[in-house]
Amino acid sequence: MSNCPIDLHFSKTHSNKRIEKAYESLGVKIVTRIIGFTLFLFGAKREDISQYLQISMGTFLSFLTRADQYGLLAFEDRRKSAYKKVVTTEAPVKVSLAVTEQNVIIQSWVNNKFRKYNSSKNLLQRNSHFCKQRFAYR
Repeated sequence: MSNCPIDLHFSKTHSNKRIEKAYESLGVKIVTRIIGFTLFLFGAKREDISQYLQISMGTFLSFLTRADQYGLLAFEDRRKSAYKKVVTTEAPVKVSLAVTEQNVIIQSWVNNKFRKYNSSKNLLQRNSHFCKQRFAYR
């Protein structure tokens, strides 16, 4: 059973005008991808879609794979798009804390870079007391 209602009536004149307007506002490649994806959703064969759109079967299959992986971003040209998929990775962070009579030493390794913070214990206590007074709920 097809998802496309069979009793729809199409106007070639309206279709051509709408497609031309879409080409102007969205670009030919994006409109072609939208039409191809819509035909795919309606159940058309992939081979028939690629022939109808006059694109290679491999190009159309690659697009379908990108649509599955990236969603709407697949419809745009990745080389020209302002939208980029940002891949973030979290680096492990190692932290050590040493408290001596005079100092508090915090050492951290982020992205294999060593950082050492050395501060007077008295300074930390004063700042802690100030913060408690400043931000206490009243």
